[in-house]
This record gives sequence, structure tokens and C-alpha cells, in this order.
Amino acid sequence: MSVTVIKLVRQKLESEGFTGLFYSGECACECADLAPCGNAEKSANGFINGCKPGYKHFDPRPEHAKFGDFAIWEQQEAPTAEQWNTFSYD
Repeated sequence: MSVTVIKLVRQKLESEGFTGLFYSGECACECADLAPCGNAEKSANGFINGCKPGYKHFDPRPEHAKFGDFAIWEQQEAPTAEQWNTFSYD
């Protein structure tokens, strides 16, 4: 994994106001810990692994809030209760 690629992607995310990356239905990572999977292949979109930029939101559901669980969402505003109810960490 290229430390340089991770550094450049982190700078790009932060300069554009994003707080992480996500690959819908698969995984997500925050800027402080990009590519914990160990894979950092540069994508055509300027990020890595085909991931999209997004915003970190803490899961308000009681069974997740107590652990500080979070997800990276495409939307900047907090997800609704209905959106969280359709979200799974599986």
C-alpha cells in the first residue's frame, strides 16, 4: 500500500470537506484511517479502490450508539431514522 497515495487522498478529501470514503454495501473508512483493508489502488475518480467520498455520521440507534458505531454517507446532513433502520453493518 502506498503511503503517498493515502496521504494525497486524505488531503483531497479534507480539502473538499469530506470526512471519509465508502463503497456502497461493502465498507467505509474515515480520513484518520484510510484503507484499513490494506488496499490503496488509485481510482479514476481521484480516490482509491473505487470508493466514493462521504461524511461520517454516528449511528444513533441505542445498540450502536453505546459503541460509537458510525457509517460514511454520501449526504452531508444526518441520515434520518428511516435511513438508519435500513442500514446494516453486515
